[in-house]
Amino acid sequence: MIAQFDVGAGGALSPKSPATIASVVNQGEIVVNAAGTRAYVGNGDGTVSQYAIAADGTLSALTPATVASGGSQSTGLGLSPDGSHLYVANRGPGTVSWMAIAADGRLTLQGTIAAQAQTNDVTVSPDGHSAYGANQNASANTISQYTIAADGSLTSKVPATVASPSTPKTVAFSTDGTHAYVPRQNSADLGLFTVGAGGALAAASPSTAAVAAGPFALVYSDGPAVATGPPSATTGAASALADTTATVAGTANPNGVATSTTFDYGTSTAFGAISTITSAGGGASDVAQTAVLTGLAPNTTYYYRLVASSSAGDRSAASAASGRRAASRRRRSR
Repeated sequence: MIAQFDVGAGGALSPKSPATIASVVNQGEIVVNAAGTRAYVGNGDGTVSQYAIAADGTLSALTPATVASGGSQSTGLGLSPDGSHLYVANRGPGTVSWMAIAADGRLTLQGTIAAQAQTNDVTVSPDGHSAYGANQNASANTISQYTIAADGSLTSKVPATVASPSTPKTVAFSTDGTHAYVPRQNSADLGLFTVGAGGALAAASPSTAAVAAGPFALVYSDGPAVATGPPSATTGAASALADTTATVAGTANPNGVATSTTFDYGTSTAFGAISTITSAGGGASDVAQTAVLTGLAPNTTYYYRLVASSSAGDRSAASAASGRRAASRRRRSR
């Protein structure tokens, strides 16, 4: 059966109603199209289950509920980025099938191609031009690599397979499609590959990376999502006070948008002068900012504040009435 949940605040899961729906025994991978309207499940009996996803996220079987995959032990699935085709790893015969997806989500088997024994999973590249099968062949662990034609059909690349570290489980790609990573089911590392012209894989250097023992899957991320907004700024202390110069400091947080900073300064809270523009980057954490103020009058109190600016807005570190003071030293007589 397939369990279905609602995702609440903080990522907490709560069962939907109904909490489960019937499915084929020995189901494997489930994939969902980009629109979130269709789901497909690979099954050990050599079929693929097909479902509609309602607005509330619940599943309902399409008609027919399952479609023959053209193989057996069809538990690994890969979906094309445009949602037009589904690719199926048939572990039993060591083949990969492709199925067309109609506008209503229904599948039609179009063809199969040889892989190698025990093809565990199939992955489509981010650009949708290539597919890869992870083969857990006891005598030769490999990754099969295919070119995807405009009609969704597969042809083997040259070479048709590349050597993989033992027991490859699946293939995962970096977002830009330039690197591939292969979890090894019975080992404590990942296989590392570069993606060359035409989608051909080649072992990277180094070719492995240590992980916890027995990884089954891998999800690639460019990093945590950054919530963007206007930058923030905080004015810090002054230092290195000299006859006509002073160093002022502060921190700015770009809040995910490229941000520049300046220091306003002057002999009153009206300021009137601006320091050289510097960059605080576009990250989401505080970045130290400093500036050397020059041309100051000796024995004079100056006010200053940090100003951060980006396309999301401007922020001053303090109001004009609360600028910090940097008193330059009295010039010594000669």
